[in-house]
Amino acid sequence: MSYDLNVLCVNQKEAITKLPEEMLIYTEPQNQEYTKYPKFYKNYCMTMNAVNGIWYYLMSDEDKFSSFELCDIKDVDDKYLEKSYSFCYKQEGELDVSVFSLKERYREEVLKVIEFFINKSPLKTVFFHSRYQTFEVEKEIIIGVICFERFIELLDSNQILFNVCYVIKD
Repeated sequence: MSYDLNVLCVNQKEAITKLPEEMLIYTEPQNQEYTKYPKFYKNYCMTMNAVNGIWYYLMSDEDKFSSFELCDIKDVDDKYLEKSYSFCYKQEGELDVSVFSLKERYREEVLKVIEFFINKSPLKTVFFHSRYQTFEVEKEIIIGVICFERFIELLDSNQILFNVCYVIKD
């Protein structure tokens, strides 16, 4: 399985091609020439695609074109998921939700990068989207607007989900 970690820096006009040296995460701006190629995913997460800004893909380093090293699916009780996320059923009786977690090794670095892009956004807003890749058409679920501190609280309490977009504002 492969994972994507995406951050859309809302209303940012010019891509940042290199993060400050103290940040150990590598980011790849997906739409540097955003007048020619507006967004990374053409038929996926259409609301995020409709928002102006630069879309960044997060990776552990330049050579690994996957976010697999950064995050994982958190193992939680199915009853908790059924109760908390009943809107995420794919078919009757088949829950289509996975709890997102950052690997401890990269947790602080990924959070620094998210906060960095919040501060680079003219609106102090990012869209954060973690995705495990599937070949199925995925539902678009957006949670927002939450502050960065609340996002961290939700992450720490196993309430951030894969394949869900979060609007995070400072």
